Amino acid sequence: MGKVAEANWPAPAYIAGFILAGAVFRSLYASRPAHRRLAAAGLALGIAATLVIQAHLARPFLPIPPGKDQTRQFHGWRELGGRVSRIIDERPASQGYILVSDRGTTVAGAVFYSGARLTGLDLFQPERYVFLGDLSALRGKDAVLVLHGSHEAGLKRYEGFFDSMEPAGEHERLFRGERIDGLSVKLFVGRGFAGSWTAGIDRTR
Repeated sequence: MGKVAEANWPAPAYIAGFILAGAVFRSLYASRPAHRRLAAAGLALGIAATLVIQAHLARPFLPIPPGKDQTRQFHGWRELGGRVSRIIDERPASQGYILVSDRGTTVAGAVFYSGARLTGLDLFQPERYVFLGDLSALRGKDAVLVLHGSHEAGLKRYEGFFDSMEPAGEHERLFRGERIDGLSVKLFVGRGFAGSWTAGIDRTR
């Protein structure tokens, strides 16, 4: 599923953990004033930290270098979605569009913020899209490709999935006035999707 884990993935375990911790505290420590004060202080600290992070997320102010500030990944999606939407409007396709990216999070964010009814895919992670089947229903559609790895070798592996590909510009992700290379993308339009998970491999053999 990838090499990077996200903090929200074990969220169901957090819920169970909170319930268990609450039960243990109530049965063993709730009657002790010092423990109650410690729990209240911990709760207040957690609420304060959450409020600071939420405020920083809305309007960054903490003295963290942009390249190391993890909240940078929450910014710029609306602009990317708008760019995808304009590409679709400027290049009409008789059978409609799909969206393709080399990161699952980029697929989801670009589809959502484009406001368009698009099927989003990472063509090299088919195990994430088993509900779509063999993709034959998408055959012939054009695609907006939103790619982080846009070097020549990276692009070549997508060529087999389409009749042709053409560049559609670049979206530069800026955070606090600084370009974030890992989040900036190149945009392409792929014409005539082959409608298969293995088309890219089959056509390049």
